[in-house]
Amino acid sequence: MRLTFERLSGGCNLHRCKLCGKVVTHIRNHYHVHFPGRFECPLCRATYTRSDNLRTHCKFKHPMYNPDTRKFDNLMSASATTVGAGTPTATQLAAASQAAMAAAAAAAFTAAQQQQHQQQQQQQQQQQHQQQSQQQQQQSQQQQLQQHAHALAQQHMLHQQMQPQHHQQQQHNATSE
Repeated sequence: MRLTFERLSGGCNLHRCKLCGKVVTHIRNHYHVHFPGRFECPLCRATYTRSDNLRTHCKFKHPMYNPDTRKFDNLMSASATTVGAGTPTATQLAAASQAAMAAAAAAAFTAAQQQQHQQQQQQQQQQQHQQQSQQQQQQSQQQQLQQHAHALAQQHMLHQQMQPQHHQQQQHNATSE
């Protein structure tokens, strides 16, 4: 890891990344920008490049789950204090397991709903875009037809104006001969 960073002078804990040139204080965190690890939530399969981000995710999305111990600490300690025993009973473990499965199922269901909603929004946007495109094409075709009709009308008017003059010239030529 030290090969990708250069320590800067000045007494501070500053390092320059040799890969991107960024100056950082936490080289371990910045290292994962270029060489990401895979930290996956065991409950909802969300993935993170850093373990602290996974810990934050679990704290807010799965508050009863502790990713460090991989246990449902809050649930276990809450049920243990109600019984008064130091170790959870089989019933408590089963309840915790059931709660974990319910939480995972709820998270999966929510994720599926969100994905379905996003797909519906994308389809609506695509349909709106297609409708706008069709309207623009129709407007363009109408403008072309109007221009063509206008040009034909002008040609017809010129023809009408030229026809009496041509007819008069023929009569004049016929009488002068």
